[in-house]
Amino acid sequence: HELEDARVQLEKQREEITIQKQEIKLRQKEQQDIMWFNEGLYKFSDLMSKNKGEIKELAKAIINNLVNYVEAEQGGIFLLDDENKDDVKLQLVASYAYNKERTNQEFLIGEGYVGTCFKERKVLELEHPEKQYTTVRSGLGEEFPKFLIFVPIKMDVTVEGVLEIASFKKLKGYKVSFVQKMAESLTSIISSEKASQRMLKVVEQSKQQAEELIAQEEVLRQNLEEMQATQEES
Repeated sequence: HELEDARVQLEKQREEITIQKQEIKLRQKEQQDIMWFNEGLYKFSDLMSKNKGEIKELAKAIINNLVNYVEAEQGGIFLLDDENKDDVKLQLVASYAYNKERTNQEFLIGEGYVGTCFKERKVLELEHPEKQYTTVRSGLGEEFPKFLIFVPIKMDVTVEGVLEIASFKKLKGYKVSFVQKMAESLTSIISSEKASQRMLKVVEQSKQQAEELIAQEEVLRQNLEEMQATQEES
């Protein structure tokens, strides 16, 4: 009996050690994920600050670096174009590894995956999506992505577009959260830039109107002088 009890006790100790090792590995992995996330925040914060002022250039820098950082294969940024209220659409402004067929894409609100993501204002994840949607070029030719994620570029009630990522493998949860965080940061910059552009447009219009008024006043003044001169001659 003593031998059996000793063997049982030893087995329990082994199980406890195994569980402790697993817990340690899990904590280490969680810490690594947190470090990866925080390093990404610093990296992209610096990237965004260096590319302010031109939305398309900013979008290009973000998607190029984001696809690589989350270890995906392809990506694109679609932004809302609502200047013409009769032709509101989501237009591709920056992409990474897109085929030529996709470089001039645009969607209506609610159309396709991109339009649906924008309309519903929530993340759309697809495993084994429709093969005709997109292909990714590699050393082996063209392959179909196994995973697609569409993230609304939004913050609070403001939605400026959709960020698309395609990958051969499903993105881990913390990477999806990181993409969402980047989309949120991008929303803030785009909204501010749009507001600045609208303000500049208003200032330009006001300046143009002021110049037109000055020109009209000059014409009136000249007409008045001519009338006075005519009256004096009469």
